Amino acid sequence: MKYVLLFLSLLAYFSFNPGKAEDAKDASIHTYRGHAGTVIGLDWSPQQMLLASSGLDQTVMLRDLEQQRFVKSCFGHTNYVYCVAWNPAGDRLASASYDGTIRIWDIAERTLTQTLTGHSGPVMSVSWSPDGKKVASGGKDKSVRIWNAETGELVRTVGEHTDIIISVAWHPDGQRIASGGFDNVVRVWDVDGKEEPLVWSGHTQPIESVAWNSTGTELASGGRDNKAIIWSYPTGKKLQLLEGHTARIECVRWSDDDTRLATSSQDNTINIWKTSTGELSQTLSGHQSAVRGLSWINNHELASGSEDETIKIWKIE
Repeated sequence: MKYVLLFLSLLAYFSFNPGKAEDAKDASIHTYRGHAGTVIGLDWSPQQMLLASSGLDQTVMLRDLEQQRFVKSCFGHTNYVYCVAWNPAGDRLASASYDGTIRIWDIAERTLTQTLTGHSGPVMSVSWSPDGKKVASGGKDKSVRIWNAETGELVRTVGEHTDIIISVAWHPDGQRIASGGFDNVVRVWDVDGKEEPLVWSGHTQPIESVAWNSTGTELASGGRDNKAIIWSYPTGKKLQLLEGHTARIECVRWSDDDTRLATSSQDNTINIWKTSTGELSQTLSGHQSAVRGLSWINNHELASGSEDETIKIWKIE
C-alpha cells in the first residue's frame, strides 16, 4: 500500500501542469492535472490561498494557485472522496467519502485530527458551521448529522430525507441546515431538531447541489432536471428558474458578492447567471467531460473540476 501511495503522490507532483488552454475552444486560463480520476470536490481557502480538490482516486489534494505549485496530498480515505470543505478560519479541511467517513485535516500541522464515523453508508456532502466548531453531513443513509469537529462526537441526527442526500449547506446564521437529494425536495432544518423542517418542492428529479448566498436570504439548488432554482428564505418562494443546461446540473455556487451564480453540468459546460434577473451572462466551454465541482476564487475567477480529470480556472466577465 505504501508504494501505491508514494506513486500517487509522485504522480500528483509531476502531473501538476499549470498552463494555458490547450485548444481554441477552451476558454479557461489555466488547466491543472494530478488526480487519477474524476474531480468532484473543490473548495478555495482565501486565508491559506489554497485550492482543495478531491475525487474518485480517493485523495485530497492542495494547490497553491498563486505560486502555481502542488502543495500536498492527503491520503487515508479508502473510497471516492465526494466533497471537501474548508472551515471559516481556513486552517482545517473536512472531506466526505464513499467509505462512510468524514475526515478533518489540520493543514498547518499537516495531520489528520479526526475521523468521524456513524453514517451507515457513503457520505456525500459536508459543511462547516459558521463558528467552525461543528460540521454537518449527509449521505446515502438519508440522514443529516451534526458533529463536534473538535472531539469527533456525533452531536445529533437532525432529520432524514426519504431518499439519498447528496448535498448539505449550513446557513450563515448557524441555526439552519439546507439539504437536497434523491427525493427531489429541499429541506431546511433547525439545527437543534426542535422544529419541523421547511420543505420546498420545485425540482422534478434528484437535487445534486444546494448553496446559500452570503446573507442567507436566498438558497440555490440544482438538479437532474437540468434546472437551477433560486429560493427566498424563509418563505420558499421561487425567485428565479434558471434553464439553459442540456443535461443534469452537478453543482451550484454563489459568487462572493452574490450577484452571480455558477452552475456546472453533465453537458460539459459551466453557466454564469445574474442572480437578480436570472439572465444567462456567460457559458464556459473547455472541459471534455461532465463538470462536477465548482469553487469561486474571487468575483472574477472560478475553479472547476471534471470527469476529464482536470481542474480549470476561468476568468469571469
